[in-house]
Amino acid sequence: MSAAELIIDVRESDEFKAERVPGSLHLPLSQLEMIAPGILKPLSHCSLTILCRGGTRARIAFEKLQAMNLIDPASARVFEGGILEWKRQGRPVEGGAGGILPLMRQV
Repeated sequence: MSAAELIIDVRESDEFKAERVPGSLHLPLSQLEMIAPGILKPLSHCSLTILCRGGTRARIAFEKLQAMNLIDPASARVFEGGILEWKRQGRPVEGGAGGILPLMRQV
């Protein structure tokens, strides 16, 4: 990841607190429309990688951000497979609650 590349994690707060990519920015999908404009507009020069647990929420976030004109599809992408694939590839993570199922996944 280069200095102008930013990882956006769209998982919910409990998931992000338990485990995250070092240096990633937390923009929960449930609050995306409310907080993304103020955070992403100043970062328009960055390449963005959107990440969630497995990829589904990241694709939804990508579509929402594109519809809001907050990302350029040419400089943004979804990390397919999410943090599960990130870890499978041996990439670094912080935290790690090991086996705790996030509350949102329990309901």
